[in-house]
Formats: sequence, structure tokens, C-alpha cells
Amino acid sequence: MTWRAAPSALLPWLAALLLALLPFSIAAVEILALLLIVAWAFARAGGRQPSAWRDPSLRRTAIAGAAFFLLCAASILVSAHPVSSLRALIGKWLEYLFLMVVMVEVGARPRAFSALALVMAGASAAVAGEALWQEATGQGLLRHHLLNVYGRMSGPYTNPADLAAYLMVTIPIVAGVAVSSRRWLRVVLCVILVVLFGCFFRTMTTGAWVALAAASVLVLGRDRQGRRLVLSGLAVLALGGAIVLARGGSLAAAFGLWDAGTQDRVYMWQSALRMISDRPWLGHGLNTFMANYLAYWVGGEQAPRYAHNCYLQMAAETGVAGLAAFVALLGTACLTLWRALPGRLADRSVFCGFAIAVAAFVLQAAVDTNFYSLRQAALFWSLLGLALGAARARAFR
Repeated sequence: MTWRAAPSALLPWLAALLLALLPFSIAAVEILALLLIVAWAFARAGGRQPSAWRDPSLRRTAIAGAAFFLLCAASILVSAHPVSSLRALIGKWLEYLFLMVVMVEVGARPRAFSALALVMAGASAAVAGEALWQEATGQGLLRHHLLNVYGRMSGPYTNPADLAAYLMVTIPIVAGVAVSSRRWLRVVLCVILVVLFGCFFRTMTTGAWVALAAASVLVLGRDRQGRRLVLSGLAVLALGGAIVLARGGSLAAAFGLWDAGTQDRVYMWQSALRMISDRPWLGHGLNTFMANYLAYWVGGEQAPRYAHNCYLQMAAETGVAGLAAFVALLGTACLTLWRALPGRLADRSVFCGFAIAVAAFVLQAAVDTNFYSLRQAALFWSLLGLALGAARARAFR
């Protein structure tokens, strides 16, 4: 291997490190994401391999991504906090979009895609181990996070909802790897799945449960085998969740329409809608929602907060135009995955697992802060890129 080919060869290894360390270290995410982008830039400069983004199936996603970035930049012109907006543009959204671009190149390599799915399985097992240690001792082993005041595990994260979001996207990927693996590895992965489901239930995050169930129905409901797996998975999800909630005495509250958490979200959404109606076109500026929140406060906790609806927050910060471009970016990407979904699940289960993970994340973002949490956002754009690369390469056809 020559020095010119080295950056391209490094990409899968850097991607594996990123996915393995992502749940445990924000610093690792920032460093490895930058290294991935730099290695990709050197690989592209070498020009030895054609870019996966030249494929017509990804052209609309590329155009939507560019439009979204330009509208985010335009929102800085009307921002009352231009420095904060510029930092978010360069340090967050530009990095996230480039991370997706790089991961498409990695995902287009079939062997790398399958290997990275296995890395995700191993990382999720480590996360579950951290969460179980926290449950048993009251404090995490690696990150030393304390058990939530309500007794809800958070593992390497500070918030149970963040752990639930991570498990929500890793469970279908681990399941996909298990279906396509040999018998001994399948047994190991099934044991890991049981543990992951147990931790998923213990987070008591209803939004993540509903998002995973809805995404599974959407992706796997296209053929008979998929429908059988969906029904089995939903039964496990419903039964396990009901048992955990019933033991905690909060079964009714978890699905109540007017519990404290739901009411609080309604207040935040109302504030976001007031921001949007005040400046509908370019918004208040990227990364300014919390800075403007108290000026539009309508109730609940009177402190700077996220909207807990990524799409409303996007519209408040970048305007309706920015939200439209963001939805177009997600929509064109998801449409590419939908068209690539195979008819025979058993032969292409890993790809289906990634598609479910992407769909679940997009759905849950309507009730949480997924796109505004660094580790969660980096995970999503990485998984989306890998899945798009696999779809482009027709690695599962």
C-alpha cells in the first residue's frame, strides 16, 4: 500500500473507532470526526477512486444538504448572537454534513459496512454493561454517572432519554447482524439483544419505544417474513415495557396525555411556535433557541431550554425555509433507503437494521433533542451515511 492509498484505507478503521468510543467520550467524537474528514479529503485529493456521491441516487440528497447549509449560513445575518451562530454552523452542522459525506464512502464498501455493524454490536454491549453496573451500584463504572434521581438508568450518558435514543438505534442493527450471523455468534448476539431490551425498558422513555415500534413497522412490513418479525418484536416491546412500568407504578403515567413531562413539552412547543410566527422566513439565527427562549416563554420551567422537538427548533432558528431544506435532506435520504430495501429480509437484515435505526431517530426527534446532542447527532449522521453508501453500492442486492 502506497502513502497515497493510506488515507482511504484508514477510513474504515477511523469509523470503527468513532462508533466504538462515541457513547463514552465527547472528545473522542470530536477528534475522530475531524480525522475522518481530513483522511477523506486526502483520499479525494489522490483521485484514485470515483466518489460515491456521483451516483444519481444521491444527487438530490447532496443538493438538499447544500441548500440546508446555505440557509443556515443565511440565518446568521439576522442572528442577535452571530458569533454563537457561526460556531454552530462550522463546529456542528458543517462537521455533521461532512461526516455523512465521509461515511457514504465507507458504507459503499460491503466488507466495511458489515464489519462496522459488528462494531456497533460490541459497543452496544459495552454500553449495556455500563448501564447495568450503574443499576447495581448506583454509579457507572467508566463514566461514573449516578443513577437518575427517579431510578432510571442512563449508562454513559447523563440523561436516560439519551441512553434510550442510543439503544433505539442499536437494537435493530444488532438484530440485523444476529439474523445474518453464524449459529455461535447468533447466540451471543441474541443474549446481547435481551440485555439491550432490558436496559431500553429501564430508561422508561416512551417516545423512544413508540419510535422504534413505528420504524420497525414501516421498514419491515413490506413482506411476510418482515411482518412476522415486526409482530414478534412489538409483542416483546409491549410486554417488556408494560412489566417494567407496572413494577415502577407508572404504567398509566407513561402513556398519559397530560402528565408533567407532556405538559412541559407543550409549553416548549408553544414557545417555539411563537418564535416561528415572529420571524418565519430566516428565523432567529442558528443556535439561538435557548438564548431567545425566555423572551417567548409561555409556561413551565422558566429557564433557557431546548424545544424538545428538533423540527420546531430548526424552524425557529433557521426559518421555514431552513426547515424545508432540512426535511428535504432527510426525506431524499430516507427515500433512497426505502427504494433500496430488499424483498428478502433474511439475506439483507443488516441493511434493514440500519434503515430502522435511521427511521426511528427521525421519528423520535419530534419529541426530543436528538439532533442537538453532539453524540446523538454524530451517531445519526454516521449511520445515515453508512446506510446511504450501502444502498448506493447495492451491497445487499
